[in-house]
Amino acid sequence: MSERDDRLSEASERLAEAVAAITTGDDWAAMLRVASRLHHYSASNIFLIALAKPEATMVGGFNTWKVLGRHVRTGEKGIPILAPILRRASLTNRGHDWIDPEDDIPATALVGYKQVFVFDLSQTEGKPLPDLAPRLLEGGGPTGAFEALAAHIGDAGFRVERAPLAPANGKTDYATATVTVADRLSDAAAVKTLAHEAGHVALHGPGAPAGLSRAMAEVEAESVAFVICAELGLHSDDYSFPYVAHWSGGDPGAVRQAAERALGAARGILETIAPAGPEPGAAARAILATPVPTADLATPSGPRVASASPARAGRGR
Repeated sequence: MSERDDRLSEASERLAEAVAAITTGDDWAAMLRVASRLHHYSASNIFLIALAKPEATMVGGFNTWKVLGRHVRTGEKGIPILAPILRRASLTNRGHDWIDPEDDIPATALVGYKQVFVFDLSQTEGKPLPDLAPRLLEGGGPTGAFEALAAHIGDAGFRVERAPLAPANGKTDYATATVTVADRLSDAAAVKTLAHEAGHVALHGPGAPAGLSRAMAEVEAESVAFVICAELGLHSDDYSFPYVAHWSGGDPGAVRQAAERALGAARGILETIAPAGPEPGAAARAILATPVPTADLATPSGPRVASASPARAGRGR
């Protein structure tokens, strides 16, 4: 095994160990309790929330915030959403030989909707919520790294663009063979995000293993990004550790399960964008020698890939 392979394997193991450390802490348990209370809303309610309060980031009902140790400030205006009205029913299976005819099965039936009100985090005060959200990288990235990664992705038949994008930082659309990186990101965050998307391009197109879940795909792609960034001398710990912890469900075993494919993809990308060096940072210095002009990134140089199925199109993070 080469010195580079050793470094990549060590970076991968460090990621798994960091996930284990995060998920055994009190903050992780507290975050899960918060997540279970502040559940996701339907597409219709997300639209209503965005319409009433576009800047909303995390919403919950009056009692939900109370349970979480916060209270809605006096005078705050609630955000109207729709809640289902469920009526308890009893489904009797009399006459069927597969169930005791005396048994009734309790059930609920949707009979309509009612308007209720939720409140954004910014409308509340009280106990701070646990913060294990990924933190975007700031500052500059290794010179030429973004261009080199974009050229590598272009050779796979994808066009790379910087464009407005939210809330995701990046997106890989297999149907149009386009990789988008949010133009609001710092140079360092853009390099990290493009390395993540390069992982998706390498591992999650039409040839991806059948049954691969979205969660495992995100663990693999961010593992690729973390290993590449580590080799380039770009520290992505504050973003990658909580991101992988979230998508892996806090299971370091899942991270190690993803390691083999992620390491293979990272190794292939690095061999293309930067010759192997004897020490960490040598790859980043090698990139400096032959930066790729940004203007040349508009058109992919390789063959255009086949469109992916709708289920795999448009991953973003």
